[in-house]
Amino acid sequence: LGSFNHDRDTGLYLYEWSSLAEFDEWREKEEIAKSIQFVASRVAHGNKLWTLKRYYVCSREWSGGKIKYEKKFPDRLRKKDSIKTGCQCRIVIKQYPHTQIVLGQYEEDHDHDLGLANIRFTHLSHASREQIRIGLEMK
Repeated sequence: LGSFNHDRDTGLYLYEWSSLAEFDEWREKEEIAKSIQFVASRVAHGNKLWTLKRYYVCSREWSGGKIKYEKKFPDRLRKKDSIKTGCQCRIVIKQYPHTQIVLGQYEEDHDHDLGLANIRFTHLSHASREQIRIGLEMK
């Protein structure tokens, strides 16, 4: 239970990448295509059957769970509303000791708009900023 062959054969992990680098490339393309952002939520260390399990959540989800802090003055209004919606989109990837192949689960349903409507809630990567800068200089 939990071995590479078991995870692959049971269909629990439907996504497969040849390496962690390939997964990162796929994740970046997914973020750009849907104008979303994934945040590393937690890492679980395994045993002999698997080495690491990494969890990524949509940036509109509480990455470490909902904040338990009680406001001292709850009547005070925030200048900006929180971008957190409780989005259930998540990626779980699993790495194994005997192979570079990474298996993954992807729950891709969002509870918020995607594309242009969501872009104001995402951070631009350095590469994206550079691409925009070059585009503006060409005008």
